[in-house]
Amino acid sequence: MSSIAWKKGLKSGIHTSWTLGKVIFTVTLLVNILQYTTVIKNLSQALTPAMKWIGLPGEATIPLILGNLINLYAGIGAILSISLTKKEVFILAVMLSFSHNLVLESVICRKIGVNPVLISFFRIFTAILFGWIVHINWNGSNSQAQYAFIKTKPAIPNGWTEIFTQGLKAATFNTLQFCLIAIPLLVMIRVLHDMNLIHRFTRWTSFFIETLGIEKRTNLTITSGLLFGLMFGAGMMIQQVKERAFKKRDLIIMMILLSLCHAVVEDTIAFIPLNTYLVPMIIIRFGGAMVISLVVARILQPKPQSEGIHKEERIG
Repeated sequence: MSSIAWKKGLKSGIHTSWTLGKVIFTVTLLVNILQYTTVIKNLSQALTPAMKWIGLPGEATIPLILGNLINLYAGIGAILSISLTKKEVFILAVMLSFSHNLVLESVICRKIGVNPVLISFFRIFTAILFGWIVHINWNGSNSQAQYAFIKTKPAIPNGWTEIFTQGLKAATFNTLQFCLIAIPLLVMIRVLHDMNLIHRFTRWTSFFIETLGIEKRTNLTITSGLLFGLMFGAGMMIQQVKERAFKKRDLIIMMILLSLCHAVVEDTIAFIPLNTYLVPMIIIRFGGAMVISLVVARILQPKPQSEGIHKEERIG
């Protein structure tokens, strides 16, 4: 193992953990406190009439709101606590696979230079679109959903002191968890890259990169995001943006793709307690992410220009 590669990876991991860790801690603390206010309840009541359009009952707004504001696990935990049919659970799973942890991951988008409002729009739009598509095209099962197991609910805090303490613990845990994963991961990626072995992990993404019309050097970032998550993909983007310029168009398309389909392994495991249709959900998620990304790629297709004139805007 090259000592130079190890040192570069460690430096990159520490820097990324510090940059994103501050965001993770702050957002997690604020959102955990927010869930005990009337904000989420009011949002749920306002969205109830629209839920019928995608074949969901009013109480299904709670998992969607918690999943988007807090994280995927909060949304799944909320699903486990309400009575739904198998079809309704599958619709919720599809929607949450596209759109979850919206606040934190949108802030991360800003860190790498992509408009978080734009990314949030695509995530919410795609979740609603494919939730509706599943509703109208799949008869599904109207029998009662049977969950794999029920998670124990955390104790409800009593008073603002306990609420703040619980939020502080959650924020600290999430930040430390991210750092413990991000630092070794970025060290490993740097070492593999310097040893010219990383191409073995990125070869399977080449077809999709070519289809989207973005540069081949984005392979590493996209593969990392698809396998390990948006935050780790974002960490690599931050590093790569500093090291070399990215076309703004490529950066936007990458973030749309990764925001819609990331951490495929972890997210799939997270959905196991719902005892839902995992393989169709993965196909819908990846297929939907590719379709939306392809449409955006075609819209942002650069116009033919004379050589040397009006070079495409780059970030970095």
